[in-house]
Amino acid sequence: MLLASGVKIEHSGKIIPIIIDVDAENADTARTIKGLKLYKDIRAKAIEKDEENYDVFFGTNLDTLSSQRENDSERIKDDFQLNVVNLSKTFAEYFKVNEMDVVDEHFMRLLYDSSQKNDKNCELNLELVKGFKGNPNIGCMIFNELENIPDFRYFMNAFADGDRIFIISSIFGGTGSAGFPQLLKILKKKGNNKVSSAIKGAITIMPYFSIEENGISAIDSNLFMSKTKSALAYYEKEMDGIDSMYYIYDKPGSKLYKNNEGGSSQQNNAHIVEFIAATSVIDFTNKDNTEFTGNTKYYEYGIKKDVPGLDIRHFYDKTKNKILKPLASFAYASKTYLDFIPKNLDEAFAKELNLKNEIQAKDFYLKLSDFIGNYYFPWLDEMEQNDRSFKPFNLRGDFNSFMVGKRIETGLIKKGINNNYIKKHIGIIENKLQGSIVEKEIRFMTMLNELSKKYFEQLSDLPTMS
Repeated sequence: MLLASGVKIEHSGKIIPIIIDVDAENADTARTIKGLKLYKDIRAKAIEKDEENYDVFFGTNLDTLSSQRENDSERIKDDFQLNVVNLSKTFAEYFKVNEMDVVDEHFMRLLYDSSQKNDKNCELNLELVKGFKGNPNIGCMIFNELENIPDFRYFMNAFADGDRIFIISSIFGGTGSAGFPQLLKILKKKGNNKVSSAIKGAITIMPYFSIEENGISAIDSNLFMSKTKSALAYYEKEMDGIDSMYYIYDKPGSKLYKNNEGGSSQQNNAHIVEFIAATSVIDFTNKDNTEFTGNTKYYEYGIKKDVPGLDIRHFYDKTKNKILKPLASFAYASKTYLDFIPKNLDEAFAKELNLKNEIQAKDFYLKLSDFIGNYYFPWLDEMEQNDRSFKPFNLRGDFNSFMVGKRIETGLIKKGINNNYIKKHIGIIENKLQGSIVEKEIRFMTMLNELSKKYFEQLSDLPTMS
């Protein structure tokens, strides 16, 4: 969402997200992957070819791992998710515990719980297809196999001089807390100097929510904090090789997430902690090489005031200028796209762009509508619904009351952002762009970018705390 908003990336020609999740049918993962694919497809039409990393909507080149080494005969699936080996087995079946010699089998049963043979929540009986269910001691065993996976070998071979690595993981479950140290261990191995010597960063997300107890699930949020402490104690000794280490934590509120062990039923609301965690990627990427001295630097995040309900006023200037202003620009543009443009298809600007015929038929506009209507605005809505809520915009208000904490003043003469204001400036912008941009989709997105700047002339600046 930050990249879609035009948050600027300084020192990278391309960002390659690689999702590692053994829960192949996880609804949150599926939603994320579809959003990434929409971004990629929209950008392909909205941005001039070979243009990268300038502060416009969808400006950063975000692509799949398979886009690297395109001329090589070795190919992998064109996807944002790492193709992990088939885990449709129990933990015991995966490691063939019953086929081990007596000593090894007894050792495995000593290390891992199998006290109730028919209890699917016992460690050896856990079905791996839905992840590790809060058991990093199981996850670390599986992640030991990571470097043997074809997709991972492809990543290692495609890595180039100057590339950086950033790892995002939670610390209070199974996949993240197990995967992070194991992944780092593999990346530090000698043998591939480009990878082992690359600048590396990571963010560890500590508990920020709790889940319902249902007496059935193997996941117990009462253990989140103890698992976090254990993992942090381990990380303290094993984190050499990380140049920038980010941490984020927030006290879980009273609202409980549903206790779904994984699969298609696990879809949690977006959360402000995740939003802030995403800003660490921007911070890391925008650092100059000279800022990495060889010693690990540690970063935490703070807000101006510890209150349940947050908006733009609660953030410091660095975040406001680099993150929240682009976010607001895209929010204004998105509202224009959904609320204003469909009602004004007979205006001159719309006729020049042939929007009446194309906005509900052409693939580019359908995907942009999908991204804004089913991903971007719902993402903002979901963050508002948590105990630690984040509501930067009144999504269903008018343009003058759109920014929470700062209404655009109107009067007899000054009308702020109304229909006439938008019609006037969108027409001027479209006329100006016609002479320099032939492709209609690129011109359309440039028009929205320029129009959002006119909105800020009315707003003057982001809201501040009094």
